[in-house]
Amino acid sequence: MANAKGRKVIVQGRVNAVVDTPGRFSPFADYLTVSLYPRKHPVKYLKFRTLDDLTRWGLVRNMQIKCEGCLHVVNGKELVFDVAKVEAVPSRP
Repeated sequence: MANAKGRKVIVQGRVNAVVDTPGRFSPFADYLTVSLYPRKHPVKYLKFRTLDDLTRWGLVRNMQIKCEGCLHVVNGKELVFDVAKVEAVPSRP
């Protein structure tokens, strides 16, 4: 999905929700979504094409992660496609 409008990023934050069924909102209604809450930045929405793509990372609510992907801004929302790497980050006490 990477194109000239997207840019490679590394984002870090807390997984707020894992939506493992397609949503209703176009243009990405057929994607699965994970909402990621960085500490001081707007929420990022990780987008996955298939359930296998999503489940291979083992994401669960409240998990602290760092991931690599391709960031696109669509209708004011920051969407991250082509997630290439996910690693757990220890939470702060």
